[in-house]
Amino acid sequence: MKDKLFTISFSPGPVKRLLAQLAAAFEPYGKSTVKAEHNRIYLPQALGNGFIECRELFNGLSCLLFDVSWQQQALLVCPVQKKEQYYISGCRYGFQQPYFTDVNHTGQDLSIHSDSLFVYSTQLSSSFLFPAGQRQRVYVMIMTHSFAMEELRMAAGAQPFSSIIPLPLSVQHRMDQTFEQLSEGSNAAFIQRPALISAAYHLLHQWHLHFFTTEEQQEAYNDTNLQDVIRVKDLYVSDFGAPPLTVEELARMCNMSVTKFKSVFKSMFGMSCYQYYQAQRMEYAKQLLGRQQHPIKEISYMTGFQNTANFTRSFKKAFDILPRDFQRVVRNMEQ
Repeated sequence: MKDKLFTISFSPGPVKRLLAQLAAAFEPYGKSTVKAEHNRIYLPQALGNGFIECRELFNGLSCLLFDVSWQQQALLVCPVQKKEQYYISGCRYGFQQPYFTDVNHTGQDLSIHSDSLFVYSTQLSSSFLFPAGQRQRVYVMIMTHSFAMEELRMAAGAQPFSSIIPLPLSVQHRMDQTFEQLSEGSNAAFIQRPALISAAYHLLHQWHLHFFTTEEQQEAYNDTNLQDVIRVKDLYVSDFGAPPLTVEELARMCNMSVTKFKSVFKSMFGMSCYQYYQAQRMEYAKQLLGRQQHPIKEISYMTGFQNTANFTRSFKKAFDILPRDFQRVVRNMEQ
């Protein structure tokens, strides 16, 4: 099953039309459950598990969300829109081995096959690849041309455009909060809708921050190999038990000055080097605690803390829960 490719073709448009396209694609694979009151459709068991949801936020702005794990590879394809023009922006994540995607897709088919923040016009075709066996989350905003012109001041005769950048960790954390709110059945629609609107405008802000920069900001990228930055970023958080590399060492590995490296790093990942290191270190600690294989004291050393007290304070600050209480919650969920 994992070698097969399940393909869905969809065209942006009204919410009901999008859901109807998805339901029709799932129909040959078994019964798919649709909750009309939530505009949500669940994957048939033969394809995997999870849901796809589509909601209208404002006139001209809707969102399409995926929280899915496919049993086989899946490809979501959006052909070129000749009659209606839309703007698509959003983020996706969940790859176990993320890789960087070239930012220049103008005039080509757009392949959104990695953890990324993306924006493009439907004058270009696009595709989203979902690997088998990996939980993936995608938040897509679909904007009509009139909404983009009125709210975002897009030019009336804008040419086809697209851009993809690595997903800043701060954006992933913000989107995780949104998806968790959707997963809580106790949250009524009047609570969930504002959360979706807030997430949409957070992504619109990121869009302008990363894709409509000033000339001074853009100069920071001149003669810069962004893949070098991603490579040293991965090296930076590869071993929390060892002393971390200094910013000076990271900059030297990218052949940049410290000032330029700091600027490029923060622009790409949404936070400073130290903030990124701390966030990744706490995520790693959370994973170790969840596995229930090491005592808390050992985990504190594995994540580079000199003592358990400092580790406990940092974990509480990051997740608003003590490490021992987090382990207790995990044990209760597994029973």
